[in-house]
Amino acid sequence: MAEVLESHIRETFDRNDCYSREVSQSVDDTIELVRAYLK
Repeated sequence: MAEVLESHIRETFDRNDCYSREVSQSVDDTIELVRAYLK
């Protein structure tokens, strides 16, 4: 389940290089939170 959500989050919010480093870091933080929650 975590893998599906990670894929969806990355495809939605981290799609291209025009996003800032802050957005990429927020995406990583969100994925980390999802993984911890689903453990």
